[in-house]
Amino acid sequence: MATVAPEQLDRTSAQPPAERLIHSPDDSNDSIFTIPSSDTARVALFCYNYDPACRSEEDDRCKVKHTEDHSTLWSSKMGTHRVLKHYCVLIQIILACVVIVLLAQTVSYAQVQNGNFVFEGINRSFKVFLPQNVQPDMPLVFNLPGYMSYAQWQMDYSHMNDVADTAGFIVVYPNAVYPGFNSGLVGYPGFPPLPNSNDVGFISALIDTLEARYDIDMNRVYSCGLSNGGIMSYRLACELGSRFAAVASVAGVLTDNSGTSGSPPPAIPILHIHGTADEVVPYEGGIANLWSVDSTLRFWIQNNNCLSPPDTILLPDVDPNDGCTVQKISFAAGSDTGEIVLYRVIDGGHSWPGASWDTSVDLTNRDIDASVEIWKFFKTHELITSTGVRTSRSARESSLFQNYPNPFNPTTTISFTLPKRARVTLSIHDVEGRVVRTLVDETVGEGYQERIWDGKDARGNQVGSGVYFYRLTAGNRTLTKKMVLLK
Repeated sequence: MATVAPEQLDRTSAQPPAERLIHSPDDSNDSIFTIPSSDTARVALFCYNYDPACRSEEDDRCKVKHTEDHSTLWSSKMGTHRVLKHYCVLIQIILACVVIVLLAQTVSYAQVQNGNFVFEGINRSFKVFLPQNVQPDMPLVFNLPGYMSYAQWQMDYSHMNDVADTAGFIVVYPNAVYPGFNSGLVGYPGFPPLPNSNDVGFISALIDTLEARYDIDMNRVYSCGLSNGGIMSYRLACELGSRFAAVASVAGVLTDNSGTSGSPPPAIPILHIHGTADEVVPYEGGIANLWSVDSTLRFWIQNNNCLSPPDTILLPDVDPNDGCTVQKISFAAGSDTGEIVLYRVIDGGHSWPGASWDTSVDLTNRDIDASVEIWKFFKTHELITSTGVRTSRSARESSLFQNYPNPFNPTTTISFTLPKRARVTLSIHDVEGRVVRTLVDETVGEGYQERIWDGKDARGNQVGSGVYFYRLTAGNRTLTKKMVLLK
């Protein structure tokens, strides 16, 4: 059974054993309390306090008064304890501090943890990003760095942690054995050869390690990566596809060693992002044993039994100064378990769209954010059995996803999926339950949907900062989530 990391435990939820408080038998100004066992116990102290208006011991106001302090103290020492009156104020202060510490321990902040273990005689390291309020059964996304790169660089460059913290999933950034993952790429000119490390086995062992440590949702494990990290993600899809619900590659393609070896992989949803002007992993292939983007997609289209023709749209040129545009090409899966989506970045280079910084030689697209698009794709797919059978979340039930960004100012995107065409209402409510704005009140088709809220009410007035709720009603199913407008 998987265990939860200590930092995830909510200590205030523990149930203390029965405790016993006894008045001092000699009617002194002391209090006696007993902790019946060595288990964690909550102790309520009764202290004697003088009236603050006391001027002398003869003053009636100086008579000892018996008052109850409802502060709590966590202790692990069993036995009987005596508390002198002179220490009551000090104890109350200490108790208040203890309560503050305990409350702080119940708040979970976003954090990055380092880990390592020895696999097949090699010390393998990785970084794990835990979103705020981490809890069991969260999705897990592998984000693999490229050739001669490393976990910290990929984490900073892709800024996927920002998306994970809002959407609520865990990200792991494994380090490769230098100079990169054994993805199947061979003979790339000017670069040292990749090691003969068993990276497929390492990734599989890392899944088990993280499941044991964080109790992740094993039906929602995904892999993505940049360049050789994307190539490695494709190798995982081919050789370890039964453990991943979906895979995404940015500027990485199949190789002769991954696309033609072994038995056919299971049908797996694929998201591919690639610049047509990429000179490192060319869109048309032709370097080392790298396939072209078109050959890579044809392999997966045939493997996943996708339907033709694809749905092709040109996305808005949000940033006309980035020098490139994006075409989205979507292939629906015949069994609804292995759709394929290509973001063709026209004139884009070898880069991660929406990255934290621009590379010195390649154009970086700013019309889309690869980390956002990857998660939007991943969250609609999951495994449903231990045998690796996949399903689209939208194929089974209506789903309402966390808005992004959150907190936001002034706009945010709300997404949901429908298993079939249905009458839908999507409304915004304030903390008192009043309807602020209705975004959708119509019949909507099946599949993934997005709506943008601009932070305005039904009259077009900008609303104030605060907590708001968005509610989706589709058929007889109603779902609600919380969001924060922060100006």
